[in-house]
Amino acid sequence: MCDFGSAAFVDGAHAKTVSTRNYRAPEIILQVGWSVEVDLWSVGCLIMEMVTGATFFSTSCDKEHLAMITRVVGRGIPQHIAELHHRRVPNSELLEAGGAAVRDVAETQRLLNKNLLDRYFVLKVNQSLMAASQETKDLKNLVKMLLQWDPKARGTAAEALEHPFFTRNS
Repeated sequence: MCDFGSAAFVDGAHAKTVSTRNYRAPEIILQVGWSVEVDLWSVGCLIMEMVTGATFFSTSCDKEHLAMITRVVGRGIPQHIAELHHRRVPNSELLEAGGAAVRDVAETQRLLNKNLLDRYFVLKVNQSLMAASQETKDLKNLVKMLLQWDPKARGTAAEALEHPFFTRNS
């Protein structure tokens, strides 16, 4: 699977908004600048889509998308990212002054069905034959590494490829 529709060179000009909405990293939604780490976020979303058979962040609204990310990934938006967002987008309706995702989003059924990643893996993936396998634990750890609010906290592509999910039994 590959879509080079919004591909850009690292040292070239970048558009503010890139990637398909469902795979869009928080830094793109919040307009705080982005780099190659957005691709790792997208890979995390794609992995969850392959595990679940459904689009993981199915939305067409930035507010709802941030609310879904908060619900699934947890922890909330790091303060330094929220502050940068408010400096770059002074009249933003996406975040409250303290950095929390705006709460006036109607919690749709699809949002209510999402759980934190830990719960998701316990409730959904454990129903499969992979139940409590090391492979499932490694996959959850890999996804948690890729779906981090802060792009600096995400692993690199090289680190992802060296992750035990890929290297165990190889």
